[in-house]
Amino acid sequence: MQPQIDLHTVEREPGTDARILSWNILSEELTPDAPAIDRRIDGICEVILQYLPDAAGIQEISETAYALFAERIGEIYSFVNPKTKEGNYSFTGIAYNQKKYRLLESDIQNYSQGNRRIRIATWIYLEEQATGRRFVLLSTHWDR
Repeated sequence: MQPQIDLHTVEREPGTDARILSWNILSEELTPDAPAIDRRIDGICEVILQYLPDAAGIQEISETAYALFAERIGEIYSFVNPKTKEGNYSFTGIAYNQKKYRLLESDIQNYSQGNRRIRIATWIYLEEQATGRRFVLLSTHWDR
């Protein structure tokens, strides 16, 4: 069931142009002892829908999580580049509020900094439909 939300009633601090969320949701595919995402997804979506970020960088997002997010918040949020150029699911996702923004461009880049896992940087270039204001957001998951 999709929530009914008035996207213009969420208050912002004076002088802010965009609301950005970044969240490492702890993938059960990368951390086997992590609680299953299907038991946590409702709480994650509740926070997203409470704060209604314009865009959200979500790290450690699994194939299962992408599907669950689409079911629960897909009417409002669209994910860019869920797969790498090699066809694997990207664990570094970005979602944007498709009701308020137009996607101008996006890309995904693999990189490595000494960790055995491939690291991914995902970025988007958005334009606010109502004002024409634009911004870029990059999300990644750093090495330890």
